[in-house]
Amino acid sequence: MGAILGFGLATLDQLAIWALGAAEVAALEPITAGQRLLAVALITVSYSVWVGLCGLLGSAVVRWRRARQASRAMTTVLLAVALLGHGIGLAVRVLSGSFMTVGGVQFCVSSWQHFVHVVLVGYRGYTVAMAIAVAVASVLVFRWLRPGRPRRLGATLIAVLSLGTVGAAAIGVGGKPTLRGAWRAAPELALVGSIEPVWTMPEVEDPAEGPPAATPGLPLSSGKLWAAAASVKRPRPNFLLIMLESIAVERLGYMGAKRRTTPNIDRLASNSVRFRRAYTTATHSNYAQMAVLSSLFPRRGTALDMYHKLDYPRVLPHDVFHLAGHRTATISSQDESWQGMIRFQHTGTTTEFWHAPSYEGTHIDTGSERVVPDHVTAARASDWIASRAAAGDGWSLYVNLQMTHFPYKIPAGQPRPFQPSDPTGRFNYLGYGQKDLSRVVNRYDNALAYVDRQVGLLLKGLRDSNQLDDTLIVLTADHGEAFFEHGGVTHGKTLYDEEARVPLLMHWPKRLAANDVDVPVSHLDIMPTVVELAGLPPHPAYQGTSLKPVIDGDDDRPGGIYLNIQGIRNAEALGCWPWKMIMERTSGAMYLFNLAQDPREKQNRLVAEAKVAGALRATLDAQLSAQQEYHGGDAKQRKTHFVPRLLRCPERTAMPRASR
Repeated sequence: MGAILGFGLATLDQLAIWALGAAEVAALEPITAGQRLLAVALITVSYSVWVGLCGLLGSAVVRWRRARQASRAMTTVLLAVALLGHGIGLAVRVLSGSFMTVGGVQFCVSSWQHFVHVVLVGYRGYTVAMAIAVAVASVLVFRWLRPGRPRRLGATLIAVLSLGTVGAAAIGVGGKPTLRGAWRAAPELALVGSIEPVWTMPEVEDPAEGPPAATPGLPLSSGKLWAAAASVKRPRPNFLLIMLESIAVERLGYMGAKRRTTPNIDRLASNSVRFRRAYTTATHSNYAQMAVLSSLFPRRGTALDMYHKLDYPRVLPHDVFHLAGHRTATISSQDESWQGMIRFQHTGTTTEFWHAPSYEGTHIDTGSERVVPDHVTAARASDWIASRAAAGDGWSLYVNLQMTHFPYKIPAGQPRPFQPSDPTGRFNYLGYGQKDLSRVVNRYDNALAYVDRQVGLLLKGLRDSNQLDDTLIVLTADHGEAFFEHGGVTHGKTLYDEEARVPLLMHWPKRLAANDVDVPVSHLDIMPTVVELAGLPPHPAYQGTSLKPVIDGDDDRPGGIYLNIQGIRNAEALGCWPWKMIMERTSGAMYLFNLAQDPREKQNRLVAEAKVAGALRATLDAQLSAQQEYHGGDAKQRKTHFVPRLLRCPERTAMPRASR
């Protein structure tokens, strides 16, 4: 029974993906026939073993009727759960181009209300059909397990499947890359493979010398010295951090977009430092936004971090500027409790806090959460700024705008100049038809234009209150947004540049001359830069570094750009210009790109540049190990020191200055 079930499910996977033409997101190489056969073999064997164990356990109580019935019922339930899980995994793969990972399951479980809502609203028919199929299959399984069932047919089928499994395994296991690829071909394998992936690196004659070691953080006592320096009263700028959501940098005017969607952002950019190669630390919001606020790399273990364990130092903007004597506030369109972000932001410092649950008016349902219309948020933020000006207070304000998040809804009555903007087919966060791409882009640009008007409202409030020149403004986005550049859409699925690159502007005419910075920089560098511009030393908790030398042209080679995902997919990356290495845990694949020569990330240079790949991997592994050691269990260093420093790029990845 297990062999039949496993073989049938695994075969169904391959037929469904082939028949529906469901491309795999983030993949540069197709899954081979050998890898598919191996996946079928492994699933057949695993179900054979699992159901066989159920049978063995049941045989121990076969003499007692009630125990036998209970055993049959338990086996049926377990198989029904397996069928349901497999069906969900296959559905996610067809819809999103990616099988579910451990992080994805954690992501869904932690916000189950949102995902149940999405399923019931957008997939009611599919859900009912799946429930009926599982119920029918469960009844059939229960009847199959009745005593006295003829076993000749079953024995014959098992023999045939066993021979086929052995043959498939013999064909499939042609080498490590083939074995690695099998994890991409079935839901159960992808789920297991995301726990502890097997990497395959090309062999090199001259591998990198011993692995680097991350530098430990400074003693916690240094934080007290910093706090004493920050408390010294002296003139400091106001600070406005504007966080946008899911911004595709190529849709912005100052980054080259032909459509006039962002006149206010472009106007701000014309008098700002424009970081043209800025990167997020993660392509899902719960990690990306908190990394901006804290300058902490959001990788603390192998599981998704939902900020339940907060026994490490965090220094956010309201902590910094409260010590400096400023009034501080967070005014956000989003629900900051999503994925536990609100826990991370509550550091014990007195600050004003307003987000989606604080608003009593009509919210906008994005499918994953209910958010405040951005014009309401912008108006509230502008009023708060005006009140601070009237009181003569110095201030720090974090504003989060959300309407560019999928599904790119904007309030009724707002202009929608780009038409048509209503997709005609399936349209959800996991995926939509490529034939609707132009409509979706129009819909996105309408939302982007709406958000730009709210940025304009914030800037107008500063201008009207004569605070524009005395305010350090940082505008960025939590991550990018994909539109089929590598087969996927929306975000949180890959670490390619369409999702990883972000806008970053720093505006303070009194201190910062407008110019372009092409050096790659990280979100982790924002707060160290803000602190230095405010006349303070860098806080020892920060893992980023100040960009002031880069702005002044004194340093054109900062540390590495670290990125990660622990959501629907699992991945890590390290960028050392022009190189970018991605370790795709979900599929077990590794990619190396030369962004100067291949900005669209289409040519995997892993084999051709094996020495570079080895050096980058050693650095990335060392940093991740240091992160996990610091945050793991009852690590002693967490009680005495700040987080480890980020490793700089290995020397063998450096390019000659003339070719940068």
